[in-house]
Amino acid sequence: MTNIFQVTEIIKKLDLTSGQKLADFGCGRFGFFVKPIAQALGKKGKVYAIDVMRDVIEEIEHLIRVENLPQIEPLRANIEEHVNIENNSVDAVVIINTLFQSEKRLEILREAVRILKSGGKLLIVDWRKQDSPYGPPAELRINFTSLKVAALKAGLELEDEFSAGGYHQGVLFIKL
Repeated sequence: MTNIFQVTEIIKKLDLTSGQKLADFGCGRFGFFVKPIAQALGKKGKVYAIDVMRDVIEEIEHLIRVENLPQIEPLRANIEEHVNIENNSVDAVVIINTLFQSEKRLEILREAVRILKSGGKLLIVDWRKQDSPYGPPAELRINFTSLKVAALKAGLELEDEFSAGGYHQGVLFIKL
């Protein structure tokens, strides 16, 4: 995974500072983004590591203990429905390689916007909509043009669009 993504370069797009709060929607079991984000935010920061799968949350709990990262708070939740985080309370949300797995992409987008503070950042990285030797079939991949239109309607402004590795595209939005 780390050779597919440019993890450090992607995280830099967020311009994180110590003490901020961030939610990782669909964090996955290995902490590829959770761990470096937690380190960037420091012990005064907070990373909500959110996933619907119990075994993923257990792996994140193990990462917290082994790596001494108490600033990570694992949350088991369905991001298509509701995440138990207050409205307008986080500085950033990341959604990495998650949207292609869902048919409820607009609901996920709305939930991310709900918890973001005004001026907060939403970073989405997902598979490019093209055939490649890795990843899901092209028909499951997201249409970034449609995503940008939906984000605008949801109260977001596009700040950046970038290549996130050989097979991925990224977008960075700001909540108005």
